[in-house]
Amino acid sequence: MLKSLGCHVDIANNSEEAITTYQENQDKYDAILMDIQMPVMDGIVVTKELKRLFGDKTCPIIALSANAMEGDKEKYLSVGLDDYMPKPIRKDVLKAHLSKMIQT
Repeated sequence: MLKSLGCHVDIANNSEEAITTYQENQDKYDAILMDIQMPVMDGIVVTKELKRLFGDKTCPIIALSANAMEGDKEKYLSVGLDDYMPKPIRKDVLKAHLSKMIQT
């Protein structure tokens, strides 16, 4: 979906790769799609670590989660994520969220 929207995509297979990849290439990212449940550390821990390391220079981080209960969005935003999309993700919703988060 991302590529069909014209995005360039890097994939991290786990949380440690996500941190390392961002550290090595932080200037090239406009946004991060962060799965809340992933191997090694969850997306909340990774987000907190990225924000600790890079502060205000961290690009917007959008949480992706199968958790779509009332209050989940507020919970994710309260711990530092910049936006939230419940799974399954539709292309039109993805495009709207990316447009909102990425100032061009």
